[in-house]
Amino acid sequence: MNEHFDKIISYLKEENAEYDYDEEKEILNIVVGENSSGNNIYESITYSGYVFCSYMSIYFDQNVDLTDEDLNRMAEFFHRANYGMIRGNFEFDFDRKIVRFKHYFDKSILSDKDYTMFNIVLPVKMFTKYTNGLDDILTTNIPPKEIIKKIESESSNNEKDT
Repeated sequence: MNEHFDKIISYLKEENAEYDYDEEKEILNIVVGENSSGNNIYESITYSGYVFCSYMSIYFDQNVDLTDEDLNRMAEFFHRANYGMIRGNFEFDFDRKIVRFKHYFDKSILSDKDYTMFNIVLPVKMFTKYTNGLDDILTTNIPPKEIIKKIESESSNNEKDT
């Protein structure tokens, strides 16, 4: 097993986190929640030799009928979400109907458990924060700009409360 993954896995064990590691592909999958169907939601982490890439994805079923208008609204929504984002970004694959949030972190941080865990939790928070707006994109006519404003103002208010 990769020594860098060993360190992350030791932190996950301390936190009693559920995960699996695919040694052949060198991918660490961390269970971060459950969808409405009862299936696990994973954050996946890969290592390039210099940095770790953490990502979370939503795969829309090919049977889901997304119109060109839906796709364009989603693209605008994620483009607006990315603007000014300091860490990580959303990608949207129009053809395969995949939304992905990815985030990079350096191997040098692994000696600090808190900072390593922060870099594992951050993509989950960002993914959750913004993908909650997808319902509004797909079920209302609210402009993406307004949905982003709402998400970011709610997020700002929640940060003040803590």
